[in-house]
Formats: sequence, C-alpha cells, structure tokens
Amino acid sequence: MAWWNRNRSDEQAATPTPVPEDGPQLLRVGDGGHPTIGEAIAAARIDDTIEITGGTYRERIILDKAVELRPVDGTGEVTIIADHPVTLTAGATLRALTLAAPTEISSVRATGAGAAPLLVGCRILQSIGNTIEVQAQAGLTLRECVLEISDFGFMLTGGATLVAEDCELTGAQWIGVVVKEASTATLTGCRLSRCKTGARVSEPDSTLTMTNCVVSEGSEGVVVTSGGRVKLQDTGLRDIDEALLAHDRGTRASMTGCSVDARGGDGIKAVTHATVEMTDCTVTGTSTALRVESIGASMTADRIQVTNNTGTAVDVTMNATMVLRNATIEGSGEGVRVYKGSIDAEDVTIDGFRHGVSLEGTDGRFRRTRVTRAGDVGWSLMSGRVDLADCAAEDGRDAGFGLYRQVEGTLARCSARRNKQEGFARFGEAEGEVAITDRISTDNGQPDSLGDEPIAASSGSAAGEVVRSDAEAVAKLLAELDALIGLAEVKEQVRSLVDLIRVGQRRAAAGLKVPPMSRHLIFSGNPGTGKTTVARLYSQILAALGLLKTGHLVEVSRVDLVGQYIGFTAKLTQQAFVRAVGGVLFIDEAYALAPVEAGRDFGREAIDTLVKLMEDRRDEVVVIAAGYTGEMARFIAANPGLESRFGRTIEFDDYTSAELISITEIQAAANDYVLADSAREALLAHYAAVERGPGFGNGRLARLTFEAMVGEQAGRLADVADATAEQLRTLTADDLPDAPR
Repeated sequence: MAWWNRNRSDEQAATPTPVPEDGPQLLRVGDGGHPTIGEAIAAARIDDTIEITGGTYRERIILDKAVELRPVDGTGEVTIIADHPVTLTAGATLRALTLAAPTEISSVRATGAGAAPLLVGCRILQSIGNTIEVQAQAGLTLRECVLEISDFGFMLTGGATLVAEDCELTGAQWIGVVVKEASTATLTGCRLSRCKTGARVSEPDSTLTMTNCVVSEGSEGVVVTSGGRVKLQDTGLRDIDEALLAHDRGTRASMTGCSVDARGGDGIKAVTHATVEMTDCTVTGTSTALRVESIGASMTADRIQVTNNTGTAVDVTMNATMVLRNATIEGSGEGVRVYKGSIDAEDVTIDGFRHGVSLEGTDGRFRRTRVTRAGDVGWSLMSGRVDLADCAAEDGRDAGFGLYRQVEGTLARCSARRNKQEGFARFGEAEGEVAITDRISTDNGQPDSLGDEPIAASSGSAAGEVVRSDAEAVAKLLAELDALIGLAEVKEQVRSLVDLIRVGQRRAAAGLKVPPMSRHLIFSGNPGTGKTTVARLYSQILAALGLLKTGHLVEVSRVDLVGQYIGFTAKLTQQAFVRAVGGVLFIDEAYALAPVEAGRDFGREAIDTLVKLMEDRRDEVVVIAAGYTGEMARFIAANPGLESRFGRTIEFDDYTSAELISITEIQAAANDYVLADSAREALLAHYAAVERGPGFGNGRLARLTFEAMVGEQAGRLADVADATAEQLRTLTADDLPDAPR
C-alpha cells in the first residue's frame, strides 16, 4: 500500500485540550486532544506548541500564526497529506513532520511578506509539480530536511528568500532549485542529487549562494541566465554532464574553492555577455574544462587546476575574453585554444596535450607560460596579435613554437628545449611581422626554420632602447591627418608629439638619455569634432614609430568599464585594458566615470584601476580620455594620479561655418550628390545661425543637415516624372531645412 493511503491508528477524542489563561500553551492533536490539526491551529495562540500524535492526517493546513507543530515523542511518524499545499503565511515552525502531495500541487507553500516559517528535520515528498513554493516576498528556512521529489524542488518567485542548511534534495526530473523574479536562495551544507538540473537562477537581482554543498548525478549542475547571480564556495559539482553554465547580459557567477567532475562534458561555461570568476578551483574529467564563447562573455580564473581533460581544456571563441592566472592544466586534447577572442595568461603550465596553445585571429598575451610534452606543435601561433614573454615549449614531439603566415606581435625571452623538431619554426610564407628577442633554443631535434621573414632585432620601446621606425608610414599617416578638415591646433599638437618622439629615438640611438614623456592624452571638446578619427590615426602613428606593437584602437565608454556590483568594475576595466594591449584605449565621455553626485557610484573604482594599469603597463597601452571641455576637468580631479599620467590636453575646437560646408560637400560627394552655388550660400547662413555652445553637433550637424536636404529634394522631385540626372544629383537652397537645428 502506498505511503499516502495509510490510515491513522489512534482514536481521536472529541474533547479539546483546555486552554490556559496566560502564557504559551501546549496543544495536542489525537490521544485526547483536538481531533484535527486544523482545529488545533484555530485554537492556538502565537508562540503556542501543537504536538501531533503519530499517524497520517488528510486535511488542509494553513498556518497563519507563529506556532510550532511537532510529533508527540514515541508515537511514530506524523504524515500530512492534502489536496492543497501546507500554506505558511507567518513565522510558524514545523519540526520532524512528513509533508506529502501525491497530486499535482505543491507540498509546501510559503507566501506573503510577513511569512518567515522554519522547517526542521522534516521530510517533504512530491510526485508531480513543485515540491516547495516560496513566493510574494516570503522567507523560508529549512534545517536538516529531506526532499524526495519528482519534477521540481524549490520554486522561488516574487522576491522570496530561502535559507536551507544541511538539507538533502533528490530525484528532480527537471530542476532542484529554481530562483527567479528577484528572489534569493542561500544553501549551506546541502546535497542535491539525481536532478536533471541542480539549480537554475534567472532574471536580474535573483541570487543563489551555495556553501559547502554538493550537486551530483545530473545533466546540468548550476545554470544562471538573464541577469541572475550565483556564488559557489567550497562546493562540489560531481558526476555532472555540464557543471556550470552562465549566459546572457548581466549574468554573473563566482566560484571559490570549488571542485568539478563533469564526467566527460563541459566544466564551466560563460556565453554571450555573461561573466564568470573562479578562484582556487579544481576541474577534472571534462571534455572542455573552461569555455568562454560569443561576444561579451568573460571569465577570470586564478589558482586553477585542470586534470584528466580529454578535449580542449580552455576554449575562448568569438570575441570572448579570458584572464588566466596561476593555473596547472593537464590532459590529452588541446590545452588552450583561442579563436577570434582574447586571452591574458600568466604563470600557467600546460602539460600532455596534443596542442599546448593554439591562437587564431586573437589577441593573446602570455607571461611565464610553459607547454610541456605536447604531441604536436607546442605553440601554434596562426593569426592575430600575440605578446609572449618568458614562455617555454619543452619535451614536445614536434616544433616548440610554430609561427604561421598571418600572425604578428612579439616573443621575448621565450625558450624551446628538447623538442623533436625545431624550437622555433615558420610555417608558410610570412604575411605578418613577429619580433623575436632573446630566444633560447637548445637540444631540439632540428635547427630553427624561421625562414626569411623580418625578425626585429629589438621588440621593446623602453627608454634608452633603439626601436625601428617606419618613416614612410609615419609620413603617410600625417598626410591623412593634414587632409582632415579644420583642426589646425590638433594637427599642430600631434606633430609636436611626433617630433618629440623622433628626437627621443635619435638621442637613444646616440646613447643619450631620453627624457620621460607620457603618451596618454586628454581630447576635449564638443561632439562631432573628429576625436575618434584623430585617436585612431595617433594610435597608428605610434605603431609606425615603433612605440606600440599593433596600433589598434579599442573604444569604450562608461558602460564597458563599470559593473553593477562590488568587485566587477575592476575586472571589466582590466579586460578592456587587455584588449587594448599594443594599441590605444579610447574612453569616450570619460567624465561619466566621475559623476557630480558620486555617492556609491563604481565609476571611481574604474578610474582607480585605470590609474594603476596606466603605470604598471605604461609601455603597452596608450590611453586617450575624451569628453566635453568643462566636464573633463572633473574627471582629472577624480584621482590625484590622473593629472600626472595624462601628459597633455588637446582641445578640439568647433568647426567654422565654412568648414561645416566642406564637410557637407564631402558627405554629398560620397553619395553622388553635388551642392549648387545657391545651396552653399544658404548653408553658410544656416550654419552661422546655429547656436554654438556645449553639445554643438559639429560634423554630426553637417551629416544630419545633408540627410535632411536629401529628404527635402526627394519630396521636391517625387512628382517630376522627367527629372534629369543632373536635377536628381543637385541639392539647391530650396532643399535646406526651414530652420537651423
């Protein structure tokens, strides 16, 4: 006979227990007390205790007052079966009870802002649906409880709170713990087993914290999505197909002191704008231990150990970002693979894989990273920008470092020892340029085969070091700068900087001291004055002068640097800085990092992080901060270190009316239009009438004016069936908007 069909064996008396006049009272159900639990609850007062004689009770239970329900010692198990959830709307306590729902209803429901019930040593059974619902800002606490479930375990909605300590949840065909709608779950010492998904957290401000817990025997361990947050500490994810998955914008997961055994599947995975942080964790038995994929996804892993990995241990793809520190990675497939993503790795050992490191279309920065016992090429540097220093390839079955045709960047103080083939090998005809300095290549099976590609004698740009400068490229870039409309003062300032750099290089070549000079700049002025365009040219000029390795521009704003929660801002800022290594980090509207009413704003944390990075990595990245003239003064004042790090401010003046006409003509020519003389005269008056002040649109105004003229012309000629090609391409004074905008 099923457990929910057992009948109660005791006889119930009709006379209820007398109610004392003062103080908490002890009420009894059965054995001379109340005939039903519901009647006892109705008779009880706040802080009363209801003892229930052992047996099975089939009745609806609604606890709307702070009373305690518990079995009578020595009378056996108390089982409550109902066609309605045991509903808790106050601070009631249930102790050592069995609560069951054999139909498609919840066994327990805590609801309402005033509900703060406690379940201790209870057994909750569920055949279909949700086992325990916590909703509408209720707060439920469980200690030493067992949930034997079929579909779902905990379902938290509507800002609810769950605290579970030393509990066991088993058998969910779907999800053990569901946290959504800004709810919070805190699990300590709990065990979740045989659940398809151990826990799922979704939607902003929904949070799950697990400490000293174990999730085992399932398809998915923890899934966090749609802006949810997860914090795992000293928690094990064992015998799981996919241990942790985080995806979507704003989603964040952190793991400290955790262990993962993914039985051949994925370990930790961050996808599409999600962020994962790991510290002091071990990952074993996976196909892919750490996976970061798709735009905006990022992972930071520090003090990580990966063992028995059969596929790609660290996989970074499609514009994702990885920061890897103090890691030991062992397995048989690929150690680190980065495809069209970026990685910043330090103090990493990669042992026993077919390929140790494979980089393609990537930004890869490695410091003190060793590849040992690779079955194929240890370092496969195929394309993109690489920056390796103090790295090694040892005891491999093929070449130590393989440089393919489209890779560029630097290798400094790298060593290749005891590899079966070359220590450093070039595969294919060189298209990129790699600067290799102070390399060590010993005891390898074949001589290095770098071919005839240019290898720089020096890769650095520190003070006193001779660097290569491409005079032809510099001249071409300066000519592009001169071709820009207006900006006379800007052009003069940039040429002054170039002259200082060139003379400094000549002094270094002559063995003279080179005075220190900050290359970081402030670009101030109204929008649309060409600040981004000049920043891109400046970055390329510095690369042509040999001061930057790549000369690429990474454009960011406040949203790219400032996180929503404590600790995330520094990481976002560091990741942006890493992407800019070898080029320029361009911070648009930088003053937004220092709002007038700062309060608890995290923008100051981004500024503080930038100040340190600008010093620690001053030879690797140039920072340009841009914004309105007046507002940028507030930005500089936000941290005492900013003024010394930004060498000079370049002011971008507003365009004159004549210059705006020239910009409009360029817009027109690019789209196969011309301006009639009447249009030029009308435009001169039009631009002169526009109010000049903060927020003046400049080039943006010229573009919008041109677009408006095209629209006016279309309206003018739409009904002219025989309009000539000349008429269709000519903009006249009639096409000018009625009033300046």
